[in-house]
Parts: sequence; structure tokens; C-alpha cells
Amino acid sequence: MNSTSEIEKKRILIVDDESDITDYIEEILRDKYDLLRAENGIKALSILKNETIHLVLMDIAMPGDKLERLSGLDALKAIRSKEDTAEIPVIMVTALSSREHKLAAKQAGANDYLEKPFKNDILLKKVSSLLDDPQGDS
Repeated sequence: MNSTSEIEKKRILIVDDESDITDYIEEILRDKYDLLRAENGIKALSILKNETIHLVLMDIAMPGDKLERLSGLDALKAIRSKEDTAEIPVIMVTALSSREHKLAAKQAGANDYLEKPFKNDILLKKVSSLLDDPQGDS
């Protein structure tokens, strides 16, 4: 009747202005999750408005100085401000590792924070901990 892969695969939105980073994350996650990508915050918000997304992986340091773009933190604040997206888990993935950046991400509503460069298994564990149903058996 229904394919189990269609039923079980959760959808992740990867938001990063550097396509090589997005490609790398896709390589790690593509076997287990359905993936979409956006290169800036505005495109991410558009996708979130039109698609069912179960988790967002978002870079903090995306250009936010132009009208058509949003920084990762501004996009996160916009996600948290809308009723239909407020509960979507968001992991900030960034090379910015200072305490101030971690605090800003947490205050903006990030569920977790992953520093670049990261190990594949750490990314998988963080994603899995936010997405996998602890009551379900895979």
C-alpha cells in the first residue's frame, strides 16, 4: 500500500549560503532523511511556508545585510515568531563558536548548536535526538 520509506523519512531543511557545506551535510543525511535546501533565510522561510519540514539545520553567518536576505539568527527568530513553524526543531550549524554566538542562538530559540568542522556521527546524533520517535521502533 504505502512505501515505508515514504512514511518514515522525515524532511530536513538545510540552510547555508555555502553550497559545499550544504552538499556535505546532504551526503551525511541523504540515506535516512528527505532533504531540502535553501541558500538564505528568506528562501528558508518560503520553503517552511509551503512544505512540511521536521527539522532545520541553519548556518548563523549568512549575509543579512541585504533586503532579500536574513542572517541565520534573524531567520530563526522569524521561524519562532510564526505559530505554524514555532515548534520546528532548529540546529544552528556554524563556524562561530564563541559563547556570545551560542547564547544568541539559544536566546533566539535554537534547539541545539553544532560547530564547524563537525564529525559526521555528531551531526547524525544531534539530528536523530530531535527527530526520532523514542516510542517507535525503526
